[in-house]
Amino acid sequence: MQSSPQPIPYQGSKRQQVPVILRYLPKDTATLWEPFVGSGALTIGAAASQAAEAHVVGDSLAPLVEIWELILRAPDELCDRYERLWNAQLADPRAYYDRVRDAYNDSPEPAKLLYLIARCVKNAVRF
Repeated sequence: MQSSPQPIPYQGSKRQQVPVILRYLPKDTATLWEPFVGSGALTIGAAASQAAEAHVVGDSLAPLVEIWELILRAPDELCDRYERLWNAQLADPRAYYDRVRDAYNDSPEPAKLLYLIARCVKNAVRF
């Protein structure tokens, strides 16, 4: 099984372990439940290999779940929000990152979280 790309570069991704994990999934799996979705590696890999008929994901980090909801239901909206953040940081990326982090802590929006994940070292956001 070839690795499937994930739209979120999330620390702790199970992307490389997906083929091994899927070998232990029963062949007649109707619904795959992934309670700690993160990068979505397991669900994306299972969907790509048709290892389950349906998929249910969740995570305790609400803005991360909101990123996934936007990816599925309004990807253009997420792209537009992210693009605005990305373009705004070009003049001074470090200072802008700090401002977005502070703003995220006050108002945790999904696009801000995606920006922070993509820009921080080794995808390890420090709030």
